[in-house]
Amino acid sequence: DNIFRSATNAKSDFVNHFVPYLTLKSNLERHAITARIKVDNAIHFSHSENNYTDFSALADGRFDINEEFALNIR
Repeated sequence: DNIFRSATNAKSDFVNHFVPYLTLKSNLERHAITARIKVDNAIHFSHSENNYTDFSALADGRFDINEEFALNIR
């Protein structure tokens, strides 16, 4: 396919795009914690100068103050 989406000088390539992720969630009666880690990896077989690997992480939580109120943090 035209990997640069160019109207002129189209370049073809095969791309292996791999996006694994891991999510961890707490199993607590009170409070909650969630953590996510993701890797975004693309490998071009003919145009390796366009290869990339991106990492991201996210954590959030809920702290239960009492039965009616909770503090959410992200």
